[in-house]
Amino acid sequence: MAILYNPPYNPHYNPHYHLYPRTTLVIDYQKAKLNNVSAYSIYKALDLAVTPSIISSFSTDNVKEESVIEFSIPKEKREQLADIKKIAVKNLLGQMVPISAVTKEVKDFSSQVLLKNNQRSESEIYAEMENRSIVYAMIDIIFEIYNEKHSNIISVENFSLYGIDVIDKKTGEEIRIEWGGEFEMTLDNFRDLLIALSIACALVYAILVGQFKSFMIPVLIMATVPLAFLGILPGFAILDALNGTFLTATALIGFIALLGIVVNNAIIYLEYLEILKKQGIGLKQALVETGKTRLRPILLTSMTTVLSSLTIAGDPVWSGLAWSIIFGLSFSAILTLGIFPILYYRNQKNVWKK
Repeated sequence: MAILYNPPYNPHYNPHYHLYPRTTLVIDYQKAKLNNVSAYSIYKALDLAVTPSIISSFSTDNVKEESVIEFSIPKEKREQLADIKKIAVKNLLGQMVPISAVTKEVKDFSSQVLLKNNQRSESEIYAEMENRSIVYAMIDIIFEIYNEKHSNIISVENFSLYGIDVIDKKTGEEIRIEWGGEFEMTLDNFRDLLIALSIACALVYAILVGQFKSFMIPVLIMATVPLAFLGILPGFAILDALNGTFLTATALIGFIALLGIVVNNAIIYLEYLEILKKQGIGLKQALVETGKTRLRPILLTSMTTVLSSLTIAGDPVWSGLAWSIIFGLSFSAILTLGIFPILYYRNQKNVWKK
């Protein structure tokens, strides 16, 4: 059942399913008897021809660990079948008899390997990516499976990030499609990083609660974190279109790093706002005045972090981390000055003077 056309990768089937021509040397017992050669001697000679044999070991006074002595035929003298047939074996009379005199060639095809998983037949397809993230390719595959043009061929029963169950409408056969390899590793990495992000959020919130002696103010501060995430995804979409830079696991590490960086802008804004509150200034006027006063410090602190991140933006491994910080912090620094005052006003307007 082939449903993918012109995929963005190079697919190829498991080589185990192809039949390969082979030549086997089989002992000719009649010739072996005539030449007084035992079957065991022939077997040992052929085994030694292709497999190195350990014949002894030794050690020195300086090196306590033992070293082994192996006997093997040089590779260049056993690569061709003609070379193997020239090997001689000693018969019961002490005479040397070539392998070709006591064996015969049998030409056939290698047996097909049948793979089973939980007593169900299994086929494997491999693919090599071409300058593209495995995540984007898997999204294409999933959308292709759900494409309406295949609705008369298959019906999707169950779906998960690790696989999908479909039914072949022509045969009624249940088919389980699983994707592993690099994509499975990517999913596991994403899961672990999301757990780490959740723990980081909890720790940052706890610290902010201890700092401001409030449960609501830290919520308003951390509301600026999604603003950074909103800047990362479009940023990587642009990079992918321009030069093929895509979202990676290191980019997700940038998400966690931004959690502690982005809240600094809101804290800088909030600290000056609290000063104006103690001076008895009205809420609207205080918000405007704080925006004017803190605009330059917020932009400067964000700019220094962005510029320092540019130094690793060209690194093939850590570029994802750098671009996450660059896009997220730039987007957040601008929106914090507009979104945070609105959130603060709507939440604190009734308690400002108390």
